[in-house]
Amino acid sequence: GYKQTEVGVIPEEWGAVPLKEKVDIAHGFAFASEHFASHGPYRLATPGHFYEAGGFRDIGEKQKYYVGPVPSDYVLQPGDVIVAMTERADGLLGSAAVIPEEEGYLHNQRLGRVTVLSSEIQLDYLVYVFNSPSYHTKVGETAAGSPQNQRELTSLARTQSRNYDGFASSRLFLQTKPVRRLAVLSSERATTSGAGDT
Repeated sequence: GYKQTEVGVIPEEWGAVPLKEKVDIAHGFAFASEHFASHGPYRLATPGHFYEAGGFRDIGEKQKYYVGPVPSDYVLQPGDVIVAMTERADGLLGSAAVIPEEEGYLHNQRLGRVTVLSSEIQLDYLVYVFNSPSYHTKVGETAAGSPQNQRELTSLARTQSRNYDGFASSRLFLQTKPVRRLAVLSSERATTSGAGDT
């Protein structure tokens, strides 16, 4: 059966739990613009790498590279989850994306890196929570009453992502099944989109 919760209708065996103390979102680093380049060992991850509805976007020739010194804590690894902390386009604030297999992306400012602090939460599942309509509605409602400057939006994205009552089960396999199904659907959508572009 199903039940009504603060995040909508969910399966009876699931629970709605706040993500506070279950995840951490770390701020990015302000890399010096004088070290930006058209080619180099590192790629700068930016809000432009996000689709508004979530997911990682290859920005092609617009990609900026970095040739300066890099703090090791700000080198992203394939599979890391990042969230947008700016509202450059409607719906972008709080959107999540997964760093692709290519190595060398940097954790730039205006992005947050998500770390799971609880064994109850599966990182891949959080991507779909952060990209869900209910989460974006909550972030949008809060942002509507906030001054639209960078500091306010960055704080908002981090606070809302950590305090949001996400839907999750205490049993990980109940998170794994929808993650696998949604991954298949995302892959099919990407394939269809790519075919339409040719």
